[in-house]
Amino acid sequence: MSRKVNWEFIKKIKSAYQIAFLNHFTRIENLPGILSSSGLTPKSQLEDDSYTDISDQGIQDVRGTIEVAKTGQSLHDFVPFYFCVASPMISRLREYNEWLIYLQFTLDLLEVPGVYIADGNARTQGTSFHSFECIETLKVLDVKTINSRRYAASEELRRRKQAEALVPGKVGLGYLYNIACFSEGTKTKVDEILRDFGLNDAIKTSVSAHFYYR
Repeated sequence: MSRKVNWEFIKKIKSAYQIAFLNHFTRIENLPGILSSSGLTPKSQLEDDSYTDISDQGIQDVRGTIEVAKTGQSLHDFVPFYFCVASPMISRLREYNEWLIYLQFTLDLLEVPGVYIADGNARTQGTSFHSFECIETLKVLDVKTINSRRYAASEELRRRKQAEALVPGKVGLGYLYNIACFSEGTKTKVDEILRDFGLNDAIKTSVSAHFYYR
């Protein structure tokens, strides 16, 4: 799973947009399946019983009907990542903090051919899709809102907060840099899983309680 990371590309994005990672959150019980399959798989390619879904089924039904730009592909043909942490969805699921983990992927994942940037929640009306061509493509993001917790009073800010990077096809573990957890207890469980797969030296873990809501 080793690869050459484009740190210069990552450094430029961090400097210009104050974005650190591409975040995909899931339940801890999905981690062994993700590791055994060597990465994240688009929803359209997943077996219904192969993972524990934390999303709202009604929302997912709508996402499955939304075409990304004029690609002929729906949102379910891409692996979605948030630029933010502490999203509205994480707030809604706060009672499950101990079971939710952030899979944090390096920003050079954006260099994969066919990536699209959604300037807000990809399901929400008013969101536009932009083919990622260069770092300047990220100018469509409202970085201030992405990095803020002050969004609840405005539907438009909620939309912008949840901007997404959409990566076509499977995303390999070579891009997975860190797994962020709510508590030391969750981190211990994640470390044990990584050790079982021989990946405890390849993938970092952290306690990042500020990514969550209490």
